[in-house]
Amino acid sequence: MKLIKTIIIASICVYLASCDVTESTDIDIEFEQSIVIESELIKDSLFAGVSIAKTIPLGESYNIQNSEVKDAIAILKINEGQVIPLHYNDNGIYMPLPEHFLFIKGGSTYELLVEIDDKSYYAKTSVPNDPVIRNVTYESENYLSAQIRAKFNEAYAATWVVKASRNPVESQDFHSVVSSEDVSPEVVIRTQTIDEQYLSSSFKEQTFLRVYTFDKQFEDFFKTFGNSKSITDAFSQSNGKVNWNIVGENVIGLFIGYSKSSLIKP
Repeated sequence: MKLIKTIIIASICVYLASCDVTESTDIDIEFEQSIVIESELIKDSLFAGVSIAKTIPLGESYNIQNSEVKDAIAILKINEGQVIPLHYNDNGIYMPLPEHFLFIKGGSTYELLVEIDDKSYYAKTSVPNDPVIRNVTYESENYLSAQIRAKFNEAYAATWVVKASRNPVESQDFHSVVSSEDVSPEVVIRTQTIDEQYLSSSFKEQTFLRVYTFDKQFEDFFKTFGNSKSITDAFSQSNGKVNWNIVGENVIGLFIGYSKSSLIKP
């Protein structure tokens, strides 16, 4: 989904922006290459593959040809049983063979195992089902809110969507990502403030809420990403503080499962 991918790519930019620069007559930047692994597993969608790339030195022009990794060994494991090999396809994307039609299912657990140059990387995520959603409200401060019956190890966020034309307009970020550890939890989620051009009564009738339910790991990622600033150099060296969920040496990225609800009218 474009919104989540934008957040992940922006966070990679944040990480790569915070490199250490030693001042001298010539500016020296200590470069330590990192592996970049990214994949979204969206409930009730076809698996879109895993992107595997590597960072490049700050100041070097980025293109996919000099950053993609073509020789990784990658395996997807489903519910601790089924094993699906992933193969290099194009532009650093690793996919199952065509005969392995892979539809992402809610309630399932997915593990990713990657090996590059004798180094191993690992991630695990669960794909949530849609939650119970109540009391969707158009607030007087011009945002939408809702109550969620939260579950353990899940996190929740929301966007507003305006059906302004044939192509609906969706908010470009989340206001917050929330979770609850309570036994019988109810959490309140809200959207960002609706853009001013969509505040008229005619647009209000076409304004909806969409709920995103994530593996809770996304909350840790989002909170650390949200405290940083974005740049444009997506695969350059740095030393940021974003909480990724890929385990391994010198690796960044996110392997995350989530679901998104249908549009809900306040």
